[in-house]
Amino acid sequence: MADIAVFHPDITRGGGGETVALYVLDALVDDHSVTLYTASDPDFNTLSQQYGVTVSDDDLTVKPVSSLPVSTIETLADVASEWFQTDLHLDALKSAFIQRRVRASQLDNDLLVSTANEFFVDGPSLQYIHFPTYTGSAGSEYETWAPSLPYQVYRTVCRSVAGARSFDSSTTLVTNSQWTREIVQRSYDHPVEVVYPPVNVEDFDPNRDNQETGFVTVGAIHESKRQLELIEILDGLRDQGIDTHLHIIGGVGSQSYYERVRDAATNRDYIHLEGYVDRERLVDLIEQHQYGLHGRKNEHFGIAVAEMVAGGVVPFVPDGGGQTEIIDERSELKYHSTEDAVQKITEVMTDAELQQNLRSDIESTVTEYSTDQFKRTIRSLVTELRNSQY
Repeated sequence: MADIAVFHPDITRGGGGETVALYVLDALVDDHSVTLYTASDPDFNTLSQQYGVTVSDDDLTVKPVSSLPVSTIETLADVASEWFQTDLHLDALKSAFIQRRVRASQLDNDLLVSTANEFFVDGPSLQYIHFPTYTGSAGSEYETWAPSLPYQVYRTVCRSVAGARSFDSSTTLVTNSQWTREIVQRSYDHPVEVVYPPVNVEDFDPNRDNQETGFVTVGAIHESKRQLELIEILDGLRDQGIDTHLHIIGGVGSQSYYERVRDAATNRDYIHLEGYVDRERLVDLIEQHQYGLHGRKNEHFGIAVAEMVAGGVVPFVPDGGGQTEIIDERSELKYHSTEDAVQKITEVMTDAELQQNLRSDIESTVTEYSTDQFKRTIRSLVTELRNSQY
């Protein structure tokens, strides 16, 4: 048994990073003594029901770490936004301050596991890099904010606060896709292993005989998820004479953008704005439809896309990011623009043989994303890291 520290700034936030964090805890608590360092106040009963994990408060120790005061964060954001004439999000800076405070607590664990990107600490560590956070402008061409001078300055400040530096042989870096792996390796010149995020593939048991000729999309209602562009794709398909519809599933990520999506949906009886739904409803909606749409460009992995595949859905995704690995790099399912999406989707929807071929290709790898596979891999990496220290 090892004494393991796990670092995650906000495990209650809700997203792919929190899914990874909870399943890392689930993988480790039975065999190790685990301490979670976080600035959030987790309710593990609620989180376990939401994510399908079996972690309880009795399984680990939670050590609260204070973040910057909310008033300070808001003031910094307002000043920076006015100075740079752009909207700055301070998650990376908050995480950097929390990281400094965790290090200042004089960690004496056998090893540290970071499920929230880079953690610059002496001693053995396993770090899950969703996307490099403290590399200045490295990889910025794939982010919605880049390349902009304000964010390059901001990232430089974050690097300084986090104490960014290179990693030594006692650090094991893992990431969510081959696409992200190349960026992390280029950023830090350090070996990186791909460990696909955990996906509850076992929740799905699709019955294709009962699937509707419609689409689902899953993700927070936010500019980065591009729901308005997805609605344009549906407009284009219907202009082609295809009788289809779209269910937009996800909570509010941006209130102003949500209102624009709501207005667009109100004017179209074939757009159903579901909002946030519980797990059972989500699974049902996915299983009941033949097709999926994803709007996020350069998605680092795309748990929603993997769930669509597990649910018997044929998903169409932007050409870029780790999401293209989930669809086995099939060109018929990757689009470059709204017009390109309409053309490719039309071709697939009108060719039954092609649909079957696509389904067979993408469904053959779905077990690689299972939660059991993820937990086995994390346990193995921790064991290897521990053994390498002796």
